[in-house]
Amino acid sequence: MMLMKQQEDNNKTVTEKNTNLTIYIQQLHDEINYLMNRTQELTKGRDDLNWTLEFILTFDTFPVKDFCRNKRCQPCQNSWVLFQNKCYLFYKGASFKTWEASRQFCQNQSADLVVVENLQEQEFISNNTEPYLDNIHGYWLGLRQINNSWVWVDGHNDTLE
Repeated sequence: MMLMKQQEDNNKTVTEKNTNLTIYIQQLHDEINYLMNRTQELTKGRDDLNWTLEFILTFDTFPVKDFCRNKRCQPCQNSWVLFQNKCYLFYKGASFKTWEASRQFCQNQSADLVVVENLQEQEFISNNTEPYLDNIHGYWLGLRQINNSWVWVDGHNDTLE
């Protein structure tokens, strides 16, 4: 009888330890999930900071007031729009500008006329622009004809179909 009681006590102890271990394992899984999520958040934060630093380093003097409002830096200047890691200014000026004047305006903003790299970017631009004066007058792209070839302002040939 004494042996049976001792066996029951041992079984109860083992069951309690097993339950405690199961709870502890679940707590560890929860902690692992939390740490993995936190790691993803910190990695994104680090990547954002590295992107910001790389961007800042493209300037000789960084225009803090244009990019860092309320002590929080943004990838684009105020009133510019971010799409596919590029910033766009959709100028809605009152007067018509020639291609050359439009390019000079962009360069004065430390930018250039847009170089369209893919269909999604082309659609984004079309969806965010308004025609000047009427539907015939649109907007300037960074594309020009040089010696019977269409060339983008960054120097590569037109590849959009």
